Amino acid sequence: MRLKPSFRLNRVAGEYILLDTEVDTIDMRKVFSMNEPAAWLWKKIGDSSFDERSLVDMICSEYDVSVADAERDVANLIRLWREYGMLI
Repeated sequence: MRLKPSFRLNRVAGEYILLDTEVDTIDMRKVFSMNEPAAWLWKKIGDSSFDERSLVDMICSEYDVSVADAERDVANLIRLWREYGMLI
């Protein structure tokens, strides 16, 4: 899977905000807040292909977290990214 390229990550007032640039006007239903680890992961992925295992490995190599916790968090994150149309 890949991240949808029309979504751009920005830092606004200390918060990470993801905007869908596919539309001409800002649709507030397509503005998403991301926490630090999710934003780090988004930047790390870039335009590369990835799977759940590779994201778990990235998280475990960067953060002090168990594999089980990383797997749960990554599964939830991917579920949300799919739900909001952020993946292709």
